[in-house]
Amino acid sequence: MELLRILGRHIARLEAQSDIDASAVEADGPLDAAVQRWLQISIQCCIDLGDSLLSLLGEPEPPRQRDVFPVLVRRGVISEATSQGLIELAVYRNTHVHAYESLSPALTWAKMKSELPVLKEFASFAGRLFAGSQSHENP
Repeated sequence: MELLRILGRHIARLEAQSDIDASAVEADGPLDAAVQRWLQISIQCCIDLGDSLLSLLGEPEPPRQRDVFPVLVRRGVISEATSQGLIELAVYRNTHVHAYESLSPALTWAKMKSELPVLKEFASFAGRLFAGSQSHENP
């Protein structure tokens, strides 16, 4: 699935930058902009993958994007802890998209470092689920 490939690529990019000291990163410079964008895309991929999982389960699309994750918890697909991390990322993404001038490398790197495990866990889980659903479709 293309979204999983994109998510994996951006997670790898984020991991490669995670050891950089945020205080050495120029605010709104090329690296800061790239990391912000990779984080935003990663979050959106998780939201879209979650929405696709809901579709596979016959669940309607919820009114807010971040509400995808509690439905996946209710259906027993992901844990409450994973859902909470993904909800926080979705809220961060919304803030990020509309923040314009208020993001700093320190905030971006802190969020990236704290939430990379959640992104990786969801990517791994979604990969297994989608692989399983495809194997049932194509025996």
